[in-house]
Formats: sequence, C-alpha cells, structure tokens
Amino acid sequence: MVPEELFSLALGLVPPWLVDHVTFTVEEKRLDLHINFPKGSRFACSVCGEECPVHDTRDHTWRHMAQAIFAEVQSVLQEKGLLLQEGKTVDATLIHAPSSTKNRDRKRDPEMSSTKKGNQWYFGMKAHVATDLQGIVQTVDFTAAKVPDHQMLDGLLTGEESVVLGDRGYDYPQVHDTLAARGIRNAVARRRYPGQKTGLAALKRYNRAIARIRARGEHIFRVLKCQFGYRRTRYRGLGKNGAQLTTLFALANLYMLRRYLLAA
Repeated sequence: MVPEELFSLALGLVPPWLVDHVTFTVEEKRLDLHINFPKGSRFACSVCGEECPVHDTRDHTWRHMAQAIFAEVQSVLQEKGLLLQEGKTVDATLIHAPSSTKNRDRKRDPEMSSTKKGNQWYFGMKAHVATDLQGIVQTVDFTAAKVPDHQMLDGLLTGEESVVLGDRGYDYPQVHDTLAARGIRNAVARRRYPGQKTGLAALKRYNRAIARIRARGEHIFRVLKCQFGYRRTRYRGLGKNGAQLTTLFALANLYMLRRYLLAA
C-alpha cells in the first residue's frame, strides 16, 4: 500500500475522491495532503441525487482539519479492531518553545510558560495524552508547560476505561477520588511521602510493576520527537501548535500500527 492509499484510507475518502500526492517540507516540518479526483468524475446532487459534472475546480486550502483527521483515523482503527478499550495510560510531554524576545513585540509567547523538571527549567507547552495499553493515542489535550499533569486527567478519560495507569505526577488525592468515583481501577504510581521509612520495598515493587506496562505509553513521544523530529514549537500560541500536534499524533498512530495496516 503506497502512502497516498494509506492516507486516503485514514481520511475515509470515498471514490472518486483520493489523495493525489503527499508532500513533506523538512525545514518547516509541514505535511501537505493533496486531495483530488480523476478528470471527468461526476458527483451526485445532494438534493435530487442525479450525477452531475464538476463545476468548481479551483484549488482550496484547509489548515484547521486537525480534529477531523484525528477522529477519522481513530474511526478507521476502531473499525479494523486495532484499538484497545480495556485500559488507558495517561502521560504528558514537554514541547520547547523559543524563549527569545527578538521579535516584533519583543516578548515571549504569552500562551507558553516556564516549568521546572528536576533541576532544569523549560519554556514551552505540554501535550497531554491518554493511550491504550499498546501505546496508541486516543485522547489529547494541550496546555502551557506550568499546568500540572494531574489537572488534565478528567478531560483525557472517556468513561470506558476499566483501569488507568499513570506516573507519580498523577499521585494526588483528587486523582484517586476521581478514579474511585468512576469505578475505575487505580494503577497510578505512588510517591514516597516525607519521612516514610516502612514499606519502601513494596512501594518500589509496585511502581516497577506499573512502569513495565506504562512504558508503552512513552513510545508515541519517541515517534513524535525522534521519527518526526518535532521537538520545538513552530507557531506562536497553543491553538496552531495544538492543531499541528493533533495531526502528528494521528499520523503517529498510523506509524505505530503500520505493519497491521499495510498487511490488510
């Protein structure tokens, strides 16, 4: 299956519509899908159903199709039985943004923020995702870097989960209360509380057991940053960067399941 056929399938295009060709600009990290139809194609009238010739052949460009593309990819994967619904892994990753003030406004992006991870400070945004237990993204959201991971948990859940796994960044009372209220099995890693001297070996075993399963949720970030090379924001503001990341996560899902899709 060539890339054009794969994207046509992912977008759910119905003949005579098809992805004519795909272009990727490395410098801009921009992917363009060119959708066309064979010369002489006829389309059914939405009112009477009669097939009519094409009356508008001008080129049109749409930039804000990210959510539609992501939803369509999810629909195709669901129809092919490639998504798991039993459990979710929640996680977040930092995306760097330019901190320079050498621009027209002489200001940094006001929608980005700084946060400290370990002993290192970062400026940018966060991508929050919920993946199934094989690492395929099912829901995604975006915030400034300073927003804590656990505050975005509720928006990442769909209500169909039987178990939720997360790292110690989600070990907060409100997270445990939310999962308990929804009847979801809690598999969030636990932090050592100040002054704790007992149960450390059991805590380490528990966190390690969760980490073995939760690690699959990290693979999508590796695809995003290593395979796709997306390590830094391209635009100003969360809106445009979020739209680009949503599209990239949809493509990352296809990349992760490429062997199953190409074998179909």
